[in-house]
Amino acid sequence: MGNRSSEYTALENAQRFNELAKEALENQKLAKEAPNATIQPEDETSVNALKINALRQEIHKLIQENDEMKKTNESLETKLDELQQEKDGINGELLQAQNNLAATVKDSWRRVSNLSIKNESLTLERDKLTQERISWNEEKSELRKVNDEVQNLSEMLKRELMELRQQKDSINRELLHAQTQIEDSWRRASNLSIKNESLTLERDKLTNERISWNEEKSELRKVNGEIKKTNESLETKLAVLQQENDVINSELLHAEKTIAYAEKTVAAQIEDSSNLSKKNESLTVEIQSLTDKLTNESAEVIIPNSPLEKIVNLFPCQWMKNIVAPKGHIGGDELGSFMGALVSTTALIVTYSNKDKATAGLAFFSLLGTMIGKSFNNVVSYMSMEKDARILSCLSKAPNSLPWILIGGGIPILAGGFIPDWNIRLIITSLISMAMKVGTSCMWSISYGIKADKVSLIVALRVIGIIIAAGIPALSSIGQKSHVPTGQALINDS
Repeated sequence: MGNRSSEYTALENAQRFNELAKEALENQKLAKEAPNATIQPEDETSVNALKINALRQEIHKLIQENDEMKKTNESLETKLDELQQEKDGINGELLQAQNNLAATVKDSWRRVSNLSIKNESLTLERDKLTQERISWNEEKSELRKVNDEVQNLSEMLKRELMELRQQKDSINRELLHAQTQIEDSWRRASNLSIKNESLTLERDKLTNERISWNEEKSELRKVNGEIKKTNESLETKLAVLQQENDVINSELLHAEKTIAYAEKTVAAQIEDSSNLSKKNESLTVEIQSLTDKLTNESAEVIIPNSPLEKIVNLFPCQWMKNIVAPKGHIGGDELGSFMGALVSTTALIVTYSNKDKATAGLAFFSLLGTMIGKSFNNVVSYMSMEKDARILSCLSKAPNSLPWILIGGGIPILAGGFIPDWNIRLIITSLISMAMKVGTSCMWSISYGIKADKVSLIVALRVIGIIIAAGIPALSSIGQKSHVPTGQALINDS
């Protein structure tokens, strides 16, 4: 721009110079062509001199202006070079910023893929820890049963020990009584022997009374024999009692050893139970931390400003958001609840077995049972995860994800549950169910960046599930009623 303006100014100055030169030449021609003029040669010379001086001054001014224009042109070229350098620097910075932006985008996609992989690994680890926790709980319950059985066995052994001790006391008393009887028998025997000696000494003196003494002697022999028999029986009984006493003592010793071993086993099991409780608590804390971490990382996987995130933001109250999205975002559990209710309710409405039945009430009560079962499942799952939670906090988890079941099962009921003609009901319900499947699958695909082939596979599997649930009951009636293949064809078309 500066070069063009300087050139334009130089051209104007050259045109002005040409015009002044033309005027001077015309004045000279007029002076030559007017011979009768009164102007004298000296006057003409002075006039020409004045014009030449004016022309010189004008030329001098033009030369000065041309020099100034050259200087201006040089300064403008210098500024143009500086601007070109600044432009090159800005272009280089812009190129570097573009490269940095591309690298940042690649790094972000890489982080998203890593987070997805990490999310899957954390999900597997959480399932593994949940299974380990269930196994630990089962082992703990089994240990409690074993502990109770050991305690019962210990109490039974203690009772048997008391009974054995009582039997030992009774046997000791019987032994003492037998010893007393033996001592009395020996005392009687000694007395009889003394009496026998006295009678033997008096035998010579009492010859006349020999028969009577012989009779008494025979009687004494009989009594002595009885006493010997009694002593032998008592000694035999004493030996038997002694053996029983030895057996009881050995049983008591064995029982005491068994009780000591059982007490050691109970103490070891109590220690193992405490260790298992501590390990269970640590596993619970780890599962909770992994669950929180998984929740936080899975919340980052959803695409910002996606349709599912906008649906959650439509609810004004936090408790509504907790019911619709318990994890803070709408995830796979909610999709599973929605699709499960949609498939089961649609299959119940369009199945050929219910051709002559009113399906609205049946489907409604089936949906109601599904919602009640989901509520109990929510409460039990929360109680198993949070054992110290209060009853009200457990009951507050009951309505989680129920709106998705209500929507997934309610729309097919309203669409086709009140239509008496089975063919029309089949077509309308299948079309609406297909539209709901495709819509929700596309919404999930957009919100989580799922590929189209996976979404198509999910939709196809749901359609196959409805076809199987609705068509298999009609296979038994093939050949009996002519319109069954038509209904099956309509199901396949839908």
